[in-house]
Amino acid sequence: MAITAFVSYSWDSEDHQQWVLCLVNKLRDPGGIEASCDVSFLHTTTVHFHELMSKNIRDNDYVIIVLTPQYAKKADTGEGGVGYETILTMPLLQENKDKLIFITKHSGERKAATPFHLKSYYAIDFSGDNKFDEKFNELLHRIYKVGLYTFVPVSEPPILASKQISLPTGRPIQQVPDTISTPKIIGESEKKRIVWLLPRGFLLFDDIEYDTSVSWAVCAHYYDYDGEWVHSTHYHESYKDDWEENLDIQFNKLGVPIGDHFLLSFPLTIFRSLRSARWGADTLSKTVEGLQKNEEKVLFFDIGEPLVLPSCPQDYVALAQSGPVRDIAADIDRILLNRPVSFLPGSSSSVDDTRLQSLRRRAALAMNDYLGKNHHGMTFFNEVIQKYKDDMDGNRQYKWLQELESTIEDLLTVKRT
Repeated sequence: MAITAFVSYSWDSEDHQQWVLCLVNKLRDPGGIEASCDVSFLHTTTVHFHELMSKNIRDNDYVIIVLTPQYAKKADTGEGGVGYETILTMPLLQENKDKLIFITKHSGERKAATPFHLKSYYAIDFSGDNKFDEKFNELLHRIYKVGLYTFVPVSEPPILASKQISLPTGRPIQQVPDTISTPKIIGESEKKRIVWLLPRGFLLFDDIEYDTSVSWAVCAHYYDYDGEWVHSTHYHESYKDDWEENLDIQFNKLGVPIGDHFLLSFPLTIFRSLRSARWGADTLSKTVEGLQKNEEKVLFFDIGEPLVLPSCPQDYVALAQSGPVRDIAADIDRILLNRPVSFLPGSSSSVDDTRLQSLRRRAALAMNDYLGKNHHGMTFFNEVIQKYKDDMDGNRQYKWLQELESTIEDLLTVKRT
């Protein structure tokens, strides 16, 4: 059975669409790939574009995305079919990123044609008609998972002799201790970068040097301490009017655990200010030095300096350990703040208890892992957990959540002391 591929693109112009159609045909013959695009279906069926994209992204072996400046603009602003497609493909970047293949079409488009969430991904560059066949061949190798180059077989390891160093007394010692480890490098760049450390991961700010382009936006990426990317967001000057009131949206877009949201407001305030002209290239390192003097957990990486994977600051170790429990407390706090109608005083109706039952189970597991089942505080915690009943009305549900949150906060305090 032939490999299937869906080619996705933005409707920039008739010439652009014709180029995509030619690519689809070439993939089919001589490429041997059952390739298609939106035009494959438009004239034979009644098409609902969202259903079309959902089905083809789900059912094809590969999704080939043709990146152009218009595509990037629509992806970053959530506009039209490209915006919907961006929502559909975001989970694939974490769950099955090999399904996505990115290509660019014109020379010099790489930066302008790439949406902010794809800046770190490789794209096959089809620049210039004279390189089309070469790049098409590279695309086929990528689809069929065949390397472009053949490397010689690995030989037997060479025989190496260790040197010895003599101490002043003449006693020899081994030159290299076994405990020395090589720092993990997670990225190098020709730009300046700022890293902001949090309890369970860190924020990486890039594209931070002032740019006169009206489309310039600074980018923030959240990584865990294993160096795995979680999610990203960006700030453009057009967002300034509603940035503050929508900070919670940015917290969630970054994928930072809810229990650590209380530490995000100041970093994202600094992040926003990086878009201002007053942050000249020469002042970035000095600004970070000032933040460090105020005991902020922030690092600066200069042009070409490798980004060494940081570790959790010692001050945050306890917060990292309590993270899952604090996430539960923050979830409860969010429920109580929203306070559904069923929770209002005097209400006899109860809310759907599916969410509360899930919260109850998560709280029990997280607290057991955090304190240990033999900790004396688990007695009090289990008493609260067991008070929950399926038939509780809204008032009793609300009071139970208040007691559960209070108990969690008390036990977090006890553990810290």
